Amino acid sequence: MDYTVRDFGEPFNAPDADIIFRSIDNVDFRAHRITLVHASPVFGSMFSLPASVSAGGDEQKDGI
Repeated sequence: MDYTVRDFGEPFNAPDADIIFRSIDNVDFRAHRITLVHASPVFGSMFSLPASVSAGGDEQKDGI
């Protein structure tokens, strides 16, 4: 299995994104939280919760 992480590309490659989602097949999607909050009440609720630390620790990429 290929574990190489790659970026999705347009339209999910904004250099000023403030969140990155990684799919199960190691594809990164860069997005803006505010856009997700306006598009989905689920994201609005999720982003209002306090941040938690996962078992393996929080992973960061490019400071995000």
